[in-house]
Amino acid sequence: MKKIIKLIFVTVVISLYALSTKAQGIYIKIGGGYGLPAGTSSFQNSERNNVTQTNKYDAVNYSFGKGINFAATFGDMFNKNFGAELNIGYLLGGTTEFTDNTIDVSATDEIKEKINSNMIFFTPALVIESGFEKINPYARIGLIIGIAKGFSEYDHTYDLAGSTNSSVEKTEYKMDIGLGANAALGVMYNISESFAIFGECNINSLSITPKSSEITVSTLNGTDQLNSMSISEKKTDYLSSYSYDQNSTPSTSEPRKEIKTKMPFSSIGANIGVKISFK
Repeated sequence: MKKIIKLIFVTVVISLYALSTKAQGIYIKIGGGYGLPAGTSSFQNSERNNVTQTNKYDAVNYSFGKGINFAATFGDMFNKNFGAELNIGYLLGGTTEFTDNTIDVSATDEIKEKINSNMIFFTPALVIESGFEKINPYARIGLIIGIAKGFSEYDHTYDLAGSTNSSVEKTEYKMDIGLGANAALGVMYNISESFAIFGECNINSLSITPKSSEITVSTLNGTDQLNSMSISEKKTDYLSSYSYDQNSTPSTSEPRKEIKTKMPFSSIGANIGVKISFK
């Protein structure tokens, strides 16, 4: 997969450079916006009251792709209607929280888990513009290549008859390089021949698998627990397949193994920014 992504990326860059000699105009765009989760997975918030015998469950949809993004775009228009762009940006992912709370006669059990991500992304794309002089609608379609990290924080508080225990665990996920699709519909308002402002609706369809994870913080009642944890307790490698012998004891000096699962990074949102053209 990495070799394929590199080949696609190099091919697009070379094509942009080769076509630029016939280009009508080179330009840069600077902008940003916010993306809402799309193509999501779901979890649930749980509230169980064993005193009143009532339970409540709420579905929570999430995607690591939601959040604020900033981007710079380098483009060429081959003529007044067709061009190509290379978008380079950064996603500052929003946080999604899940809760699982239980109330008993003399005890309460509260769990909060927060997840978020950050991602550098590259979007090589083709652009189609109406070519109108003042208000110029356009469409864009291309690939999105994402290099991401994921983060989770797990807080657990258990209170039994006034005696409270609390634990905190933070985990960082290193991700494989992700490859997906990007599309946008927008409008350009040309203030002058070299300056314009734009607004667009942007859609990313992307999922990424984790490569490895590591617990970076582990405390119990404020006391650090990392030093007492083995490598297999702190680190995990995610694989497409693996095997083990039930008759042998797994090594604690190596990361444990788990199967890769796709994490959603899809989003739909709005971006605004400025365009500077070099005729």
